[in-house]
Amino acid sequence: MATTLKAIRRQMLLIDSALGRAESVASLTATTVVVNALATGGSDQRFVNHWIVRADAAPATPGADRSRICTTFAPATGTLTHEGINYNDTTATSEIVEIVRFEPYKFDNAIQQTLFKLLRRDTLNIPLRAGPKRYYVGLDLSWLRDPNDILDLRYSASPILIRNDEFNKFNTVTTGGVLQPDDWTLAGAAGTMARSTTQVDPAVAMYSGAYSLAITRSGTNLTLTQTSGLLQTGVSSDSLRGVAICAFLRCWSAVASQVRLRVTDDGGSTYTSSSYHTGGSTWEELSLTLTVSSTATNLATVIEVNGDNTVCYLSRCRPARLSAVDDGLRRASYSEKNIPREAYRYDQGAGTLSILGRGLPSSGTLLIESKRPYPQFDSTRLTAGTADADVSDAPVDIVATGAIAELYRGQSMDRENGEDARKEYAALHVYWAEKFKIAADKHLYVASRGPQGLPLPAALPQRLLRP
Repeated sequence: MATTLKAIRRQMLLIDSALGRAESVASLTATTVVVNALATGGSDQRFVNHWIVRADAAPATPGADRSRICTTFAPATGTLTHEGINYNDTTATSEIVEIVRFEPYKFDNAIQQTLFKLLRRDTLNIPLRAGPKRYYVGLDLSWLRDPNDILDLRYSASPILIRNDEFNKFNTVTTGGVLQPDDWTLAGAAGTMARSTTQVDPAVAMYSGAYSLAITRSGTNLTLTQTSGLLQTGVSSDSLRGVAICAFLRCWSAVASQVRLRVTDDGGSTYTSSSYHTGGSTWEELSLTLTVSSTATNLATVIEVNGDNTVCYLSRCRPARLSAVDDGLRRASYSEKNIPREAYRYDQGAGTLSILGRGLPSSGTLLIESKRPYPQFDSTRLTAGTADADVSDAPVDIVATGAIAELYRGQSMDRENGEDARKEYAALHVYWAEKFKIAADKHLYVASRGPQGLPLPAALPQRLLRP
């Protein structure tokens, strides 16, 4: 489930109240924040030198009202006063304020580091080709650090020629803080794309998630492209030239003649196109078939948005090595099998990690399961304090736990803290780091393996249990 930077930070405060607290704002002035929950009496030094973080503020300049230091606290009224630049936004409707012990950027950096450390199991598909079986997976799986990050290799009979065909993988973030779909490239001035729950395709919602990809034209026609190439090896017969290809797109539009699917095999000069969506504000399947030219140079799948600036939605796009779209392609329920360890080896000497698969078939798909970190927030927005509402798919509880560990680790090395304080923070780091490790290990599923790297059986055979 999607979360935000500020939600993770507030979860840190909920898990470890020693870091601060998050409370509802009763009222605001240019120099004060009033929190009724703090009007309990007690020491007027309680929150002095704490940071006041207004992640929900909406000033004319984003981030301008975000951080101030509390200089005085009135325990009778719950009023926090700062001496920094006056607040621009003094409307307190439904606003939450965070009152924290350490500088806000330290919280955010701790979250950023934890996102990189938290790994989950990810599957990438690579269409298989004839001829030499070397696949430069280090180019496709840029997050790999060494072969041990690859968990498993499987073979699939799938004829699908692209990745992220259901627009359900989002692992890059724009400078505007918006998650973008893997493997697809958007072209067209001022056009945008973003994950959406506004229109969800009922054909995929039950098993593929409650999202679609919203794509919006802004004065200039758009293309959303993924290039699969011809799977060439340098031998003319080892390619997709002369092969029958089909493709389909499921999309939603309220405007006729706005969205269609195209496939090009020569870099864009010549296209085979589907019909346009009829504009009936429903989900439609658009399809096409072609035979790849004998002089083809590159195969690419292109979704066009033309003529109108109304948002449209995409849920599934599949080009495949088939003569026509069938229910098997719609279901994508192709057989899979594990690839035995002796059928391949890794090579790290070619400039990037590659797989040499001596026993791999000449068609179908190679499925690579690997350890993949969650995408980090945009670093520029994080530094500017404008990323509070930016979205992440990382589990909030686990990231918050790891970020607490990272925060205390930083404090344990900060020479501005006394020796006793650094020792205390070091002990707290160890405590929270262990809690994070337990949660992170549980989050990343890795099957138990025997001494030859084979999965262990669920139970020992009865013949081995007999005396």
